[in-house]
Amino acid sequence: MDTDQTAGSLTATPIWRGLSRHLKELLSDGNVSTAALIASSTALLAEARNVLPMLRQLATAPATAKAIREIVGRRFATFPQPVRSAGEWEAWWADYADALAGVPAPAIEAGMKSYVAMPDSEFLPKPGRLLELALSTPNDAARAFEACRMASDIEDRRRQNYARRDKPLAPSPPIDAVEREALNASVTDLVKTLRQKSSSPRSLPPIHGRVDATGITAEMRAHLARRSGQPSPDNLPPITHPHEEDDGQATHES
Repeated sequence: MDTDQTAGSLTATPIWRGLSRHLKELLSDGNVSTAALIASSTALLAEARNVLPMLRQLATAPATAKAIREIVGRRFATFPQPVRSAGEWEAWWADYADALAGVPAPAIEAGMKSYVAMPDSEFLPKPGRLLELALSTPNDAARAFEACRMASDIEDRRRQNYARRDKPLAPSPPIDAVEREALNASVTDLVKTLRQKSSSPRSLPPIHGRVDATGITAEMRAHLARRSGQPSPDNLPPITHPHEEDDGQATHES
């Protein structure tokens, strides 16, 4: 596809004529979701990536002197020019070339269209005025390039996310000798403590013998008191069975 700048507008270039109808519709809308819509279609994304270098060239390359003359000269029918000598014409065009140096042709074309549409535009814009409009007026080539570039970036990020998700986890950072020794020592101490607790015999008081009214022996009651921090049962009055009291009364009466 040709990237001739003299056409100015993207829609007048062979680049535009070579695009599919669906991509043209999306790029013409200028919607903020254009890039996402392009990226969602495999066919449109491939087409956008294919035309991206040419769009970049058209949207960013500085306009040539020939392109500036073509864009401004097309308005002579609307803004008739006086008769000038060859030297005057050369100086006249040089002012436009100097003022618009570095500005892409589609931006100049958009600035000219914006000026022509103004109700008070009676003469051709001065070079400085045209420069101001070229830099402040959106143009179709820049919008199309930006949409295709963003669509390509969306796809690149999607692939990076897939690759990152499937990538194995990075190994833990190495432990130096001092940290490793401290870790081993703490683990060894923990294991030793657990083994001591599990191997130490548990001495419980005998469960056989004379029981009190609650059904436990005096030795067991003392053991429970020590665990709960209560006073020793030796300092408490003894608990007797009811039948023992009856037996004592019967013996006394007899």
